[in-house]
Amino acid sequence: PASYTWVVDTAAPIISLLSPANGANIADSTPLLNYTFSDGTVVVKVDDVVVTKTSGESLDILSEASHTVSIEATDSALNVTTVTNTFTVDITAPDTTISANPNDPSSSSLASFSFTSDAGTTFECKIDSTNYSACASPKSYTGLGQGNHLFTVRAIDSAGNVDASPASYAWNIDFVPTVSAGSPWGKLRDGTRQTNISVTTDENSTCKYSYNSGSDFSLMNLFSTTGTTSHSTVIGGLSDGKSYGLFVRCQDANGNINQSDYLISFRIDKDDSDDDKKKKTKPRSISNSKKSIARGATLTQRGKKFSKNNYVLLYFSRFQGGYYAPQKIKTSSTGAFTIKYVVSKPKGKYGWYAVDVKTGKKSKTITYKVK
Repeated sequence: PASYTWVVDTAAPIISLLSPANGANIADSTPLLNYTFSDGTVVVKVDDVVVTKTSGESLDILSEASHTVSIEATDSALNVTTVTNTFTVDITAPDTTISANPNDPSSSSLASFSFTSDAGTTFECKIDSTNYSACASPKSYTGLGQGNHLFTVRAIDSAGNVDASPASYAWNIDFVPTVSAGSPWGKLRDGTRQTNISVTTDENSTCKYSYNSGSDFSLMNLFSTTGTTSHSTVIGGLSDGKSYGLFVRCQDANGNINQSDYLISFRIDKDDSDDDKKKKTKPRSISNSKKSIARGATLTQRGKKFSKNNYVLLYFSRFQGGYYAPQKIKTSSTGAFTIKYVVSKPKGKYGWYAVDVKTGKKSKTITYKVK
């Protein structure tokens, strides 16, 4: 007898369209075609047009726009499977713009930048000779040193295009003059009717003084010798038994002026003064909670036996020498004060001292170590 054998196949071919990936933004006008299929014959279409491309080949040049790629597989039983991916070709790099930056020159060790680009972009930033790293607007920097600096930022879009001409900003940091080594301090002998006052600065500066704190710099008295790093002048009209405070501020060649006064304080002794007849008390003192402390830890600093319900000026040394402008702190009803802060200075040894604003008397300088 006659017979006929046949195979029933209702399973459609299996297709994996790997590249271009569905929904991808691609920074390549000739993207790679990559697919697999289980069986049958394959037809490839790009934007509904049949192309003679196979897996592992690059597509012909495509415009910057949205495109489709389709893989259609037909097996011997005429089962058909079609997979379509939509993708976007984007080969235009984004442009980056800096919208906010520090002044040039600047007297601050802090710097903050704001920047913009196309929607959906991310950013990479660098400062000076460092490498690029991911960042976001605004980007801030702290602890910058004196001198020239360069900030650079570039945008990267979702297709991976990188701004080939990053935005940059160059500026110079010029700190206000650091004033130190004020003289005289403490008590001068009775009969002193004039004395030489002096300070030093860490750069060539013009220094002035006033008997009142917070005076307008333009109205202050000019030191008779000034313009370099050593400044001095003679003051007269001094009387026995009186205390004197002179408030000093300096301006560098770029016009940076100290915002806080540097105090020179002294007293003219009085012959047979009551102070000599009174029982001596323990002198004012300051202390640190720790002699050695790690960065990021909290340091407590205290003072006692200063003028009650008054003020002290606290002078803290810088990492590279000199002192910061003084901090004004109010004392308690017992003449004490306490401050606490998180230590952020670089490793090294630092000193500080306190000046009693009322009497002009200065504490000893004590030190602590940042490890």
